[in-house]
Amino acid sequence: MRFLIFVALVAALAASAAAATAPARVWQGTLDLPTYELGPEDPYPPFPLVDSHNVYPYTMLDDLSDRREVKPYRAIFLENEYLKAIILPDLDGRLYSLYDKQAKREVFYRNHVVKYGLVALRGAWISGGIEFNFPNGHTTVTVSPVDARTLAGGDGSATAVVGGIDRVTGMHWEIWLTLRPGQARLEQKVVLFNSTALPQLYWFWANAAVPATHDMQFIYPMREVNPHSHTQIWTYPVWKGVDYSWYRNFPQPTSLFGLQVRRNFFGAYYHDLNYGVVHVADFRQDPGKKIWSWGTAGDGLIWTDLLTDHDGPYNEIQSGRYQTQLSQQFLPAGRVESWTEYWYPVKKLDGGFVEATRELALNVTFAGGKISHAEVALEPAVRLPGVKVRVSLGAKLLREFSLPELQA
Repeated sequence: MRFLIFVALVAALAASAAAATAPARVWQGTLDLPTYELGPEDPYPPFPLVDSHNVYPYTMLDDLSDRREVKPYRAIFLENEYLKAIILPDLDGRLYSLYDKQAKREVFYRNHVVKYGLVALRGAWISGGIEFNFPNGHTTVTVSPVDARTLAGGDGSATAVVGGIDRVTGMHWEIWLTLRPGQARLEQKVVLFNSTALPQLYWFWANAAVPATHDMQFIYPMREVNPHSHTQIWTYPVWKGVDYSWYRNFPQPTSLFGLQVRRNFFGAYYHDLNYGVVHVADFRQDPGKKIWSWGTAGDGLIWTDLLTDHDGPYNEIQSGRYQTQLSQQFLPAGRVESWTEYWYPVKKLDGGFVEATRELALNVTFAGGKISHAEVALEPAVRLPGVKVRVSLGAKLLREFSLPELQA
């Protein structure tokens, strides 16, 4: 057998040891963004009896305009030797940007304008980055300010904490976004707390926007999906002759939820760029794996011009606390729930990835479809000193080698 080992992050082997161990940085500032103005809040309370959106005591934000001006937003910046993140506390604490310093490109879909569409519970909503949804989808603060603080850890880590209290339910939420030295991944810790005296309905979803291009493939380890239906189940990736792992095969707006997925990863890969993004979380804590696309037809692509000026269409890869968004569950009174998720870029894996952990992504291809001609591609997201890779076929050890060090 022949093996080609790609470790794409081993890019500058001459980097000094001091640089490789430099602590991550965190600082606060502002980010100026072209913004379409919102009109005044609706003065009339949106009571559930007359409005299906249960958002009281919040007001509706559904007066959009075509007036554009540059507006400063509070911003938190995180940076280490591999990644730079921008978090916007004035826009629900969303991750606005994650920049891959080695590949010199954005990891997610970055929208360079704040342009509202009527999508959220209170009306106004924006696309791009990662949106955090609790206790419902496109939640009440999706374009509103939230609390924020920064932390510098004794281990060299840098963290931005965003969150607040949902005024509809009285529950508390926090997202801890962390970069650590020597790690090319973003750590996302979720903390949910029902401080009220009663059980409260909730869900949690992290919606990550990614560019929608012809070469994009959804990399999801699932065999059955729910197309946001109480009655239908599709096979995946192929249903009725259509391969739904490719964006180009989505004609209309579509949601697909993975069913009974007992794997920890999913993501997206761009075959022309040989580049992608991985999400990893313990499926027992964070089982939800959702694909969302506006599709390639006009009724979906019309939202491109409604939500951005020049950044084109996007899809979403979503992780959730529950398997689907068809129902919510109760968070008991006094209960705290917490788990950790990871996002990291991958490149030069030649076709995507077939497995991913918190530490690395792996792809295996067979030249000519022959098992005797296997090509193994690995890319670590963290330094793995002294790690050895063993390749076996059944009980037979075929090859063993040391994994090169991740360097800056």
